[in-house]
Amino acid sequence: MPLKKCNEDNKSGWKWGDSGKCFVGPDAKKKAIKMGITIEGPKKFSEMASEHEWEIEESEIEYVLECAYEAGASFAEGSCISIALLTNEGWTEEITEDNFVVPAGEDYYEGYEGDDVEEWDIAANRPGLWENIRRKKEREGKKYRPAKPGDKDRPDPDAWKKAQSKDGFKPHMMYDKDGKGHMAKTYEDHLRMKKMGYTHEANAAEYKGRKVTLNKPFRTPGGPKKSAVYTKNEKGNVVLVRFGDPNMKIKKSNPARRKSFRARHNCSNPGPKWKARYWSCKAW
Repeated sequence: MPLKKCNEDNKSGWKWGDSGKCFVGPDAKKKAIKMGITIEGPKKFSEMASEHEWEIEESEIEYVLECAYEAGASFAEGSCISIALLTNEGWTEEITEDNFVVPAGEDYYEGYEGDDVEEWDIAANRPGLWENIRRKKEREGKKYRPAKPGDKDRPDPDAWKKAQSKDGFKPHMMYDKDGKGHMAKTYEDHLRMKKMGYTHEANAAEYKGRKVTLNKPFRTPGGPKKSAVYTKNEKGNVVLVRFGDPNMKIKKSNPARRKSFRARHNCSNPGPKWKARYWSCKAW
């Protein structure tokens, strides 16, 4: 995906391509988009817009078109860009402290979940990362607030990865279902205890509210899209897929509307479940 999130001096931002400059600040995404149009040219940018799921909201499309016309795009190319972005069903995000949310039971949709619904505990599956968060919460008590990008306590992407690896291991206490503590002196001890269901908390209730259901879409009334779903990508990592126009009602009970939507989005070949189009097609 050419339009990508990035991190510069522990500040989150946006860039175009793998080697592009990482822009930070309130206009970071707009600057990255403008650079993309400048680098690719309006015609190529139009083609790429129809092939990729970019994290571009409807309110940002007007700016994209302004940049395209400034770069010399024809009316036809501008129309193609507009149509491609308007029919963009959503995007995929890596799980972070900022976007992780546990849906209320009533927010989950019924009727179009995936075939392999399962419960996923972020604390058990991301122990290194969540151990850091737990310690901060314990240290700050009621004053605890999740670190935001740019905060000094916010782990950088490399630290997050290392915290979950053998290289980042540090001896620590783990607890069985009865609350009895056992020291994980080695990384192998940690893996063995994890398989046995041990946690990093004496009181397992500390992790209540960390479990979500994979492959079961839920409503996101706060946006930026109508719905979202946790699922696994091609590498087996859990990701968050956002999809659906919050201003549009699904009218699959109308045969003509349903046929039109499914044809327009090529729902006969919806792609993998870690892409927004898969779930939009499933909803229709």
